[in-house]
Amino acid sequence: MPDKMKLFTMIGDYPNTRALRSGAIKSDLVDYQFDDVKVPNTAFKPLVRDAKYDCSEVAINTFLQARYYDKPYILLPATIVGRGQIHNLLYNSERGVIKPTDLHGKRVGVPRPPACGCAACWPNSTAWTSRRCAG
Repeated sequence: MPDKMKLFTMIGDYPNTRALRSGAIKSDLVDYQFDDVKVPNTAFKPLVRDAKYDCSEVAINTFLQARYYDKPYILLPATIVGRGQIHNLLYNSERGVIKPTDLHGKRVGVPRPPACGCAACWPNSTAWTSRRCAG
């Protein structure tokens, strides 16, 4: 049998990943070497900027930003953890009601891509401004 492919991997410790992380589920082809990251989204920056991992979970927005900047990643259709991001959307209500189409040609602030896993995806016609993510 050929040597197993070694993959430096970052996935969080969730009920649905524990069997893989603990070795209860094994592969004949792949030897996963897991990084011990307590909060997975803190590893998104080194994943994208430094290509630290061979295989990793990643927020969809971080992946899309990485693709925009021509990072060589492929998205696998496997959801590890999913939750809505509506709680991350902020708006100054004193400015009145807006619709997504009102953002066309406007300046929108987002974390500097791909600094963290929190970001918004809007049409290319929107001007982007960036800031550092807290933490």
